[in-house]
Amino acid sequence: MGGFAIFWEATAIAAGAGPFFALWGIPFVVLGLYFIFGRFVYKARRKRRTIYAVTNRRVMTLVRGRSDESVEGAALSSIPNISTSAASDGPSNVEFVPSSSPSNGWYGNSGMEFFARGQMMSGVRFYDIEDPRSVADLVERLREADRPR
Repeated sequence: MGGFAIFWEATAIAAGAGPFFALWGIPFVVLGLYFIFGRFVYKARRKRRTIYAVTNRRVMTLVRGRSDESVEGAALSSIPNISTSAASDGPSNVEFVPSSSPSNGWYGNSGMEFFARGQMMSGVRFYDIEDPRSVADLVERLREADRPR
């Protein structure tokens, strides 16, 4: 999409197609540039502003914004499933989500999260952490300790 939009703009301007056609392509060029590399800038910026926490009662994700903060959390007792995705060469993910909803995280951690706005996103996700298995094990141990005997 990005390449075609840039081609369209270059062709419209070079052919002297007029201001309407040159202006028509600008939003597509901007969106295409975001798809090509802007999403990686967004993802890196969001990663710097995100804090993950595990307490004896819940897991939480805190994202600091310019003027506000968003907190997403889940009580340990309400987490139905814990899954990890491990990359062999570095950071990986831990997801505390219902196993029956695999599509919830399609856009997560891609820089394209705005496509998922308005959809029901259930669960908490820790992205790009160094040792996801130990985090999952810690949460499992805390869940076991909190269960009534």
